[in-house]
Amino acid sequence: MCRSSSQLSKIKLLIGKTLLTAFVFPLCLLLTAGWLGASESLPEFEDYPVTERLEGDPAAVDLSSDPNARTFRTRLRRAAAAGPDFAGIYAMAYWGCGMGCTMFAVIDLRSGKVMFPEDNVFHFTGFPKEFIDTGGDKIEYRLDSSLLIINGQQDPAEGPGSYYYQMKDGELTLIESVLWPRTQDN
Repeated sequence: MCRSSSQLSKIKLLIGKTLLTAFVFPLCLLLTAGWLGASESLPEFEDYPVTERLEGDPAAVDLSSDPNARTFRTRLRRAAAAGPDFAGIYAMAYWGCGMGCTMFAVIDLRSGKVMFPEDNVFHFTGFPKEFIDTGGDKIEYRLDSSLLIINGQQDPAEGPGSYYYQMKDGELTLIESVLWPRTQDN
């Protein structure tokens, strides 16, 4: 059966429209829906500003404010003596607790109260190569923000991720967590 060139052009056009309708258009919808749905961004330091600042000298570390404080008194006192470095009035203290493990505490420099958050132990193994290559920090915080970001593993079985906390009214509250995709590195 021999077809004319105009018939072949019509068939090609019909096939092209079918492919466009069946594959390209739905793909564009999916990509657009994903892009629109991704409008929520991760917390950033600028989203959690603080205006309160420590006036005067830091208070002495209150070792009776938490049962763990006496055990880590040297680290806590050193951090407090350095002055505020988190959320205007707090000092962050952290130290190693084994291979690839870090513990932290927060010291209120107005009162000397020590806080060991419930989730204060993080494992820092299994980071994706991309994170290590960019020189990513394990614990991120700033003096002018109440946002604390911990990049690590709360539970090694889950794999590493980023955990976003807000210091509000003297308490750290988890506001977002994002587990990183599993790779052969983690």
